[in-house]
Amino acid sequence: MGKNYKKDFILFFLYAQIFFSISSCGFPQINKDFQEFTFLLEIFKDRNVDTSGNQADTALPTFSVTYNGNGNDSGTAPIDSNLYNQSQTVTVLGNTGSLALSGATFAEWNTASDGSGTGYYPGDTFAIAAANIILYARYLEWNKLFPLFDLAQVNCFDNDSTETCPVPGFPLQDPEFSHARTIAQSFVDNGDETITDNRTGLLWRKCPLSTSGPTCGSGITDNYVFADAQTICSATFGAGWRIPTIREYATLISYPSTLLPYTNSTFFPSLGGGSFYSSINDGSAYHFITFSQPSIGSNTLYTSPRKAICVSGTNQPESLSFTDLGDGRVRDNHTNLEWQKCHSGRNNDATCSDEASADTINWQNALLYCDALTWAGFSDWRLPNQNELLSLVDFSIAGTVKFDTTLFNSSSPVNDRMWSSNVSRITGVANPLWINAGFGILNPGNATTGFYVARCVRGPL
Repeated sequence: MGKNYKKDFILFFLYAQIFFSISSCGFPQINKDFQEFTFLLEIFKDRNVDTSGNQADTALPTFSVTYNGNGNDSGTAPIDSNLYNQSQTVTVLGNTGSLALSGATFAEWNTASDGSGTGYYPGDTFAIAAANIILYARYLEWNKLFPLFDLAQVNCFDNDSTETCPVPGFPLQDPEFSHARTIAQSFVDNGDETITDNRTGLLWRKCPLSTSGPTCGSGITDNYVFADAQTICSATFGAGWRIPTIREYATLISYPSTLLPYTNSTFFPSLGGGSFYSSINDGSAYHFITFSQPSIGSNTLYTSPRKAICVSGTNQPESLSFTDLGDGRVRDNHTNLEWQKCHSGRNNDATCSDEASADTINWQNALLYCDALTWAGFSDWRLPNQNELLSLVDFSIAGTVKFDTTLFNSSSPVNDRMWSSNVSRITGVANPLWINAGFGILNPGNATTGFYVARCVRGPL
């Protein structure tokens, strides 16, 4: 029996019941039966009728998730054919269609085309609201991508031990701070001893030169002088292979645990023990990296023996851009970070005049200083992480002026020596990382006996 016939039968039955009640029980029963009949009709009103006149149960509204290439010039956006009920969980798709934009790399999906909305990485989940969702691909140029790399630090610290975050008296360490624009590392092992970095688009050799195998255990690592290191990659693997820049090397640093070396050993199992040449050379000194500390150093001795690891991909030029906002803040136009113009111990004025307190402070006091800072109407200042501090360094400048001491004005001789919110290890005392931005070097310091300045940051906006 079709649903339309069922409806007619039920209504006929109700009318018959009312008629029978009137006949057998008299008029007083009419009012009660009529109320029951009205109630049943209200139930029928809540049911839909399709185009053929059949009754249909009311369906919950459903919503879609659409992926948008957002100006891509290659690749295709993934398609989610599912329909979701409100509050149902959505799992964000990956960049399966290899979306790309010339001069930039895919970074994340975002609910706003300009990147100002909520960001999602492939595999993230969210509960869908009562609306269709469009997720726009977000691309970042290399020099905009680098400073926002997440360092995967999990542990917080006090002066002499690893602690669960947060640690009283040691506020806003790097693991406690995240935002929608932070970019997580993402690697793929290609099975041929090469590693693809999904974020930068770079192709790395898995092993240092002269070693091979799943754990790079075959062979003995060779060492080279600077000049030989600059040509050994192309000579070994062919055109396009080269020695990395320091910025490229720094994208491999991470703190997934307190174990050495400080990188993702699943993909790069043999970066510990010894240092690696970079291609950065200002004519008077070159830069190298050591993952077992980690540290970035410079040296004038070009005949020092060091290791080499090779990379392939576009070598992006240095490109820094800052604006003095005139109120004690300096904005990075690439990252949208806002920096404190003056450091600890200085007044936040045009000349960073001396406020008569100590410029250099230990690591705990640097954390506390930024946490307590209220300036230019903002109280969300924090101690920057090491990647954010490296974004202040221009490695293309020769000599020891790789940091803009005019923009970040201070007569303090330690203006460019700044604490970060990262800790590399515990050896009886915590070893937070600090930057000498003038030289472009990164080193672990002593949390209690090391004294450097705090220059606070907020954002990105």
